[in-house]
Amino acid sequence: MAHKDDKDLEEDTMSMIDFTEDHSIDAEETEGADDTGASGEAEEPEQLSEKQLKKRKRSKLLNRLLFIVGILMILFAVYRIGELLWNYHVSNEEYADITDDFVTDYADMDWETVTESDGSGLSKETDDVPWYEEISVDIDGLQASYSDIAGWLYQEGGTAISYPIMYSEVDSYYLHKTYKGTYAYAGSIFMETLNNRDFNDSHTIIYGHNMRNGSMFGTLKYLRDSDYMKEHGYFDIFLNDEIRRYQVFAYEVVLSDSWVYQVPFGATDDFTDFLDTIYSKSEINTGVEVTNEDKIITLSTCYGSNTDKRFVVHAVWVDTYYYSVGMTQSEMDAAEEETETEQQQEENTDEELEGLAQ
Repeated sequence: MAHKDDKDLEEDTMSMIDFTEDHSIDAEETEGADDTGASGEAEEPEQLSEKQLKKRKRSKLLNRLLFIVGILMILFAVYRIGELLWNYHVSNEEYADITDDFVTDYADMDWETVTESDGSGLSKETDDVPWYEEISVDIDGLQASYSDIAGWLYQEGGTAISYPIMYSEVDSYYLHKTYKGTYAYAGSIFMETLNNRDFNDSHTIIYGHNMRNGSMFGTLKYLRDSDYMKEHGYFDIFLNDEIRRYQVFAYEVVLSDSWVYQVPFGATDDFTDFLDTIYSKSEINTGVEVTNEDKIITLSTCYGSNTDKRFVVHAVWVDTYYYSVGMTQSEMDAAEEETETEQQQEENTDEELEGLAQ
């Protein structure tokens, strides 16, 4: 009996709870209608399962990790850009220093002093400047301070290419070092280790980075432009007793392990075959003839962002300026030819006079 009463009491109690909840809901709906002007159903809070809670936590954790990784990537990128800019700065400062100390540009020359001291009487008009007077380089002073300097490379017409040429018996030693031995990504302009440092090999290779800021060999690719080629198609190498002039005769894109990286050569059939291959691969026909008795240089740099390819420029030695006589080889040849012509004319005149006398 007690059990039945308890059950009846429980049912009565549940009925009262249901009644109270129903009226409570009605009241909330009425309040909602009063507040919004329309009736609506109350949404009960969603009860998440333990699996859903864990999934949500993992999602939040993943988002935080991605955020942290993103921040770290940004910081790393900023660091790399800063490092690159600092490397540019170090490299530019060092090469600016060596240029200021040992190189004089035509525009910076004291022409009154030059004229008085050597009597050259050169014009200040840059168009009148002979190729060997565009800059002056103190090679002896350079080598006294930095023994690994083999010479100075200069592209005629005043481009960004004006650097010491480094030589080391350690392969690629100057790939990421300046002439002082300081680390810099831009490195130096340097010779192939297998070459002789006197530039007397039939084929000499000179390397330089293709820098985005235009330093080193960063402007070498501009030779593909015909107008640029006309103005800057010659390179000069300054040595202790002379300046050698080289004329560009070919250029092409090759693989990093290409046939082009062969040194040294002599005046042999192999060198003739090598030159024939250059002509066949070249992107341009300059009309410049090169034989196996000539001496050439190859300037090599990276090709864009492609690590497997190189852009190479070939130039042949065409003239020399000798400090000792103050003349070029071509000027000396011309003077000798003129002298021979005059002598021949005198001999012809003498023969004519003898003929008349008879």
